[in-house]
Amino acid sequence: MSAWRPRFRLVLARAGMTGTTAILASAALVAFLAIACQGGEEARPVPRATVAPSPTGAAPSPAPEVQPQPRLIFLRPESEADYVWHRLGVIHVSDDVAGSNVIQLTPADVRASFVGLSERSGKAILYYFAANETSNVFTLEARDLGAGKTTTLASMEPATLAAISPTMAFPPSGSLSPGGRYVAFTDRDGLGLLDLTTNGRQTIIPGRREACESGTASECWGFAAPTWSPDGRLLLVQVQGWEPPGVSVVDPFQQPALGGGPRFNHGAWSPAGDALCGWGAFDQPSGLCLSQAPEWRDDRSLVPENETRCDSVDVPGHGVAGCVWLDEHRIAFVTVTMEIKDIGGSRVAQTVGSGVSVYDLETAAVTDVADFGAASPELFPVPGTGTLVFNDRAGGQPGLLDTTDGTRTPILQAGDLVVAVTQPIALPEEVVAAEPEVRPCAPLTAGCEAQVTNVAPEQVNMRKGASQGTDVTGSLSEGEIVCLTGFSQLGGGGLRWWPVRSRSGVEGWVAHGDPQEPERPWLTPTGRKCESPGEPPHA
Repeated sequence: MSAWRPRFRLVLARAGMTGTTAILASAALVAFLAIACQGGEEARPVPRATVAPSPTGAAPSPAPEVQPQPRLIFLRPESEADYVWHRLGVIHVSDDVAGSNVIQLTPADVRASFVGLSERSGKAILYYFAANETSNVFTLEARDLGAGKTTTLASMEPATLAAISPTMAFPPSGSLSPGGRYVAFTDRDGLGLLDLTTNGRQTIIPGRREACESGTASECWGFAAPTWSPDGRLLLVQVQGWEPPGVSVVDPFQQPALGGGPRFNHGAWSPAGDALCGWGAFDQPSGLCLSQAPEWRDDRSLVPENETRCDSVDVPGHGVAGCVWLDEHRIAFVTVTMEIKDIGGSRVAQTVGSGVSVYDLETAAVTDVADFGAASPELFPVPGTGTLVFNDRAGGQPGLLDTTDGTRTPILQAGDLVVAVTQPIALPEEVVAAEPEVRPCAPLTAGCEAQVTNVAPEQVNMRKGASQGTDVTGSLSEGEIVCLTGFSQLGGGGLRWWPVRSRSGVEGWVAHGDPQEPERPWLTPTGRKCESPGEPPHA
C-alpha cells in the first residue's frame, strides 16, 4: 500500500476554499492527482457480492423517451459544507434549463438531497433524503407535490469511515430508476435497493461497517453515488475507502452481481448504457478513459496527453476531472491543471486552470470549447442538444455552455447547485411544498442546542477531533449550553462524538456519553435552535 499512502497526507486546496472544505472537495473532485487509467501497480479489487433477486423477479421497465424542454433540478444550500460535501439544500425545479419559472419543491427548513422526480398514478412525486430530527439519521421521503403530503419510506445512517478519519462520512445517496419503480441507495449498511411498489428493501452489497467503525483501516470501505444505466438494468456505484476509490458496475436483479469494474474512480453512462466514460484511476495521472460492455474492463485512455504527474513542487500536473456524454459518439470532459506548493511545510495542491473539451469517438478529434480558469466546472448534458449545464465548483453562478461556439450564459443564482437535468414531468398547477414543517430539536440535532448533564462534579472535555487521542480544546461544566454545529461521528470504543461550540465561542468535539450508561448522557437536547449571532441568550 506504500504507493498510494502519500495521497492521504496531501492537503488539497481549491481557489476560494480552505481548511476542511478544501480537503473534502478536492478529495472528491480532483482525485486524479495520484491515479491512472491502466498500467502502473495493480489496483485493489472492487468488492464482489452475490445479489438477492428482485423482490418481484422483474427488471424495471425501459426509460421513457426523452422529450424536449427538460426540467432543471437544483439545490439552494445554506452552507459551503452543504454545497461542496453534503450536497444538501432546499430543492427547486425550473420549467426549462434556462431557469425560468423557478418553483420551490421542499420546505425551507429541510436540508435535502435529490433522489428523483417521477409521475406515478397521475401524480408528480419527488423523492429525496432529508437530514432532520436526528442529525445522523436521514429519512428517504416521497412528496406528493400536488397534495403537499410527505411519506417517509425509510431511515438510514451515513457510511462512517472513522477508521480513515474520525470526521469522514458519506451521507446516504440515492437514485430513482428510469421506470420510477426502484430507488438504489447507499448508507451505513452498504449498497441497497428499495422497491417502491412492494416496499421491499434489500442490501445488494454490504459495506465494511464493522471495520470502518472499529478502526481496521485496510478493510474499511463504503459506497456512494449510485447511478442507473439508461435502461434501468445496471448500477454504477462509487467505492470509497482506505484504498484509492473506484467504481463498480452492479446488476441488482441477477445473481451474481457484476463485481469489479473499470479501473477509474468516477464515471458516467453513455446514452445507450453500453459504455462508460471515466476519469481518475490508480497510482498514475488520469486522462479521459473509456470502458465498454460486457466486461467493463477495457479502460483505455482516450487523451493520454492530459496525463502528467503532479509530483514535485512547481511542476504542473494535468488530468481530467469530469466527463459526460453529449451523444453516442461525443464526450464532453473537464481538464484540470494543478500545481503543488510547499506552504508552511505542507504540500498544497491548487487548481490553477481548467477547461471543457469535446472528444469525438469516431474521429478521435479533441475540440477545446471553453476556458474556466481555476473554477473547474461540474457538467450535466441537456439531452438532444449540444448544450451543457455547469456548476462552478467554487460556489459561483451556474450556467449554460454551448459546445459549438463556447458561449456561456449565466442561469439561476450564485451558490445554486444543479443536481439533475430531468425529463419534463408534468407538475401540478400549484405545488404545495414550500411551507415550513415542524422539525423538533430532539433528539440531538445539528443546529440545535444541547445541555451538559450527568458530569458533576467533574467536567467533560472538548477535543480537536472525534477521538480521545486528540488534543483537548476546552472543558464544559454541568449545565452549560452548547450548539451542535454538525453531524455526529462514531469513534473508537463505541463513543459517539458531536461537534459543538460553547457560548464563549470555543469549538471542539464532545462525546455523547458512556455507551455503558446510555441512561446518563453527557449531552441532552434542550429542544431549542442554536442562537444566531447578535441574538440575546435564551431565558
